[in-house]
Amino acid sequence: MKFSIPPQILPVVIVLFAGSISYSQSVKPLIETEAKFGKTLQEIGLAKAFYQFFADSSIVFAPTPVNAKQRYAKSTSDFKNLYWEPEMAEISAGGDFGYTTGPWKSADEIKGTDTTWSYGHYITVWQKFNDEWKALYDGGISYNDKYINKPYYKDRNNKSGKLKVENKDLAVIKIHLIEIEKEYAAAASEKGEYAALGKFADGNVRLNREGNFPVVGIEKSVAYLKSKSIYPVFSLMNIVVAPTGDFAFSYGTGTVKGLDTKFNFMKIWKFENNKWKIVLDVMLFLK
Repeated sequence: MKFSIPPQILPVVIVLFAGSISYSQSVKPLIETEAKFGKTLQEIGLAKAFYQFFADSSIVFAPTPVNAKQRYAKSTSDFKNLYWEPEMAEISAGGDFGYTTGPWKSADEIKGTDTTWSYGHYITVWQKFNDEWKALYDGGISYNDKYINKPYYKDRNNKSGKLKVENKDLAVIKIHLIEIEKEYAAAASEKGEYAALGKFADGNVRLNREGNFPVVGIEKSVAYLKSKSIYPVFSLMNIVVAPTGDFAFSYGTGTVKGLDTKFNFMKIWKFENNKWKIVLDVMLFLK
């Protein structure tokens, strides 16, 4: 499910981890949906499978954020040679909102016994509608080498302490998150992206940047961003809040101060210990 590669070679097939990998029962349906998605793509091709598994309000970057359902309704791609597996899956306390991320590889060219591969990491945000999981967002990054999986599945029920969402009004939560995004954007443009992430990220944040394996952990992520020393100007387009009010994802576009550079971004936010923190951050620079 990820695609920084040209649309004509976008593929998808899923390979689940071996049975020795354990995960909670609440996360299991989301992992199983990934497997079903991949099997369906093998059977009917990329465009039809994506159209089937995406929500009506879903988005992809193509290259700027667009409605995924409409995009794949117009596509005729029957490509079937991309393989992915969820390395990490996390689900909300309500069991109806979550995200998955992991490595993908695409067989770009097959000549006899030789195959040319592309590699990367995908991120998909999911929500359950009428007892059926649908993708709200799908995207990711690419890099040059094969990635070694480090499986990590969890849900809110496995966390120590209690989930305390004081106000379950999703509209109020969204307004609050918009203000937090404004604070993040101000810090990033004034002090640098590394400073903003250092203030707002979860300790185990996953940073996704084109050309690199995901950077895991706040210290490594801040160090990586500090080495790049960019001052982004964010333009928030939307925030989608989980029905339980404990997860959300935001997305939009932006520019970089002092550079003729544009980008798309997506962040996954989690509410824990009475604070909203970024658990996954994606920024895709437009060529």
